[in-house]
Amino acid sequence: MQIVFRLAYSLAVAILFILFVILGIRTIYPEPESPWDYRYSPTAPSQPPSDQELRDYDDEHADYARNVLIASTALGTLALACGLYIYRRAEPVALGLMLGGLGVVIYGWAQAGDEFEEMGTAVPFVAVGLGLAVALAAGYYFLQLRGAPPGEHGAGRRNPEN
Repeated sequence: MQIVFRLAYSLAVAILFILFVILGIRTIYPEPESPWDYRYSPTAPSQPPSDQELRDYDDEHADYARNVLIASTALGTLALACGLYIYRRAEPVALGLMLGGLGVVIYGWAQAGDEFEEMGTAVPFVAVGLGLAVALAAGYYFLQLRGAPPGEHGAGRRNPEN
């Protein structure tokens, strides 16, 4: 039963972290307003947007998607690194942070999915490369201590019974 509780707690932390980041991004950095909202806004003009307005919106939305991708990849990678850091002390919290970090990265990619043609692949490539480097470095550093019993972090330590 304790395993079920730990798993449920980890999933709760993951979901809350994902929602926290998504709502935070949308609160701090709102999506550009679509020119097609003219039909639903009482302050918008009553005519369809021009080609220039549509191009401007496409450019703004591509920038928005790129920035959300970068922010979510950075926050997701940070959550993963924090989860690896606290793994030995609080495994359910660590698992929740790692799953939440993965969810946040997926959210950023989903936001940027339609905009890769406008933003290019250089920025996502760099963001993923940095995220992978941090995840691998943090995993190597923090998880290499996992196999040794507490207090025995070196292979050269002698067994007192010998």
